Amino acid sequence: MAVIHKELSDSIDQLVDNPDIVGLYRDWTNAERVGRLPAFELFEPERRPDLSGNLMVLVSDGASLRYAHYGRRIALATGFDA
Repeated sequence: MAVIHKELSDSIDQLVDNPDIVGLYRDWTNAERVGRLPAFELFEPERRPDLSGNLMVLVSDGASLRYAHYGRRIALATGFDA
């Protein structure tokens, strides 16, 4: 299976037609805190069991970002397991 990567950063909810991505994007923008990432609890995989296999969640460790969750379906598609 080919993995297609396209990076979008503006108007995501208007550019994609996948309702899961649109929902995640809206949750992200609604939770935005100036200068800080949204709380991990809003995106933890256990709260989104239908998406967890396709969900990648990064958290700040102070100096950089690290994977808090790397979905199994992502790992299978990319051949990389964080």
